[in-house]
Amino acid sequence: LKTTSWLTGRVLVLVFTATAFGYLLTSYRIPVEIANWILSFTNNVNLVWFFVVILLLFLGMFMETLAIIMLVTPVLLPIMTAYGVDPIHFGIILICCCGIGFSTPPLGENMFIASGIANVSLEEISLKALPLVAINIAVIAILVMFPDIVLFLPNLMGTGLQ
Repeated sequence: LKTTSWLTGRVLVLVFTATAFGYLLTSYRIPVEIANWILSFTNNVNLVWFFVVILLLFLGMFMETLAIIMLVTPVLLPIMTAYGVDPIHFGIILICCCGIGFSTPPLGENMFIASGIANVSLEEISLKALPLVAINIAVIAILVMFPDIVLFLPNLMGTGLQ
C-alpha cells in the first residue's frame, strides 16, 4: 500500500502539471499557431508530416496523452485531411507519437513508474530507454512513408478513404 500510494502520488503530480501546461497551451492557442505556421511554410505533404510528428513528439514530452489528443486533433485533422491523409492513418500516427511521449523525459509517466518500481534513478532509466525511443521513431517514420501498412486492415474492411 505504501509503495502503491507513493507511485500514484508521483504520477498524479505529473498529470496535474501536464494538465496545467495543456491549459496554458490551449489558452494561448499555441497549437493553432503552430499548425498555421506549418501550413504557411510548405505545401509538401511529406514535410507537413515531418513537422506534425515533431510537434506531437515535442508535446508528448510535456503533456498528458488525453490532453494532446483533445487539443491537437481538432486542429491538425482537418489540415491533414486537406492534404489527402486518411483520418485513420493520422490517428494511428498520433497515438504512436503520444506513446513515445509516455517514455521520454521530462514528464514521461512510464519513466517515473519504472524508476519507482525498479528503485533506479530516472536518469538511468532515461538513458536505457533512448534506443527504444529511437526504434519507435523509426517505426513512425516507416508508418508515415508507407500508409498502406496502417490502412491495410481498414481498407480490407472497406472503411478507409482509399
